[in-house]
Amino acid sequence: MSDYTIPDVCEPAFIPKNPEEFIEKMAVSGKPWTDQYNYPLAALIACACGESAFGTSKIYKLTGCPFNLQKPSHWKYPNCRIIHLKTINKEGEKPKLSPFCCAESLRDAARLWCEWIYYFPNTKKKVELEAFRNDAKLFASNLHLVVFAEAKKEKTKKFGDLITERNLLRFK
Repeated sequence: MSDYTIPDVCEPAFIPKNPEEFIEKMAVSGKPWTDQYNYPLAALIACACGESAFGTSKIYKLTGCPFNLQKPSHWKYPNCRIIHLKTINKEGEKPKLSPFCCAESLRDAARLWCEWIYYFPNTKKKVELEAFRNDAKLFASNLHLVVFAEAKKEKTKKFGDLITERNLLRFK
């Protein structure tokens, strides 16, 4: 049995030839949105790379969204079409259907990432994250505050590390 089911179909995901192609495409696609929301582009790119394994993960290929966004039904934002995929949310659990956001393109995915943060319902955590706006590495490393990477600090620290490893600060 597969860990994933497809009751609907999202737009086909951009499939990169290599990690650098994914990084470059994410940078171009994300810039208009990170500029609009005043979030660091390098953090968006690092999160996309980390969450989707540089555009190679199964969930990304099924949703077109490299951020693995599971939108609660009572949330208005991010504004996205939902498909339900069978996945394991917590270690030791059996797979269950979860509502994932679809993205029409990487540009649309960047909008979803920004909306997720901007409209995050725990205002205290959102404000705490946004205090790092001027430091992309700290912003990326603290995305656990708005529940990226299973809300685990050690996992989002890796997003910050990706910024250094992949020289993502070259994208402003």
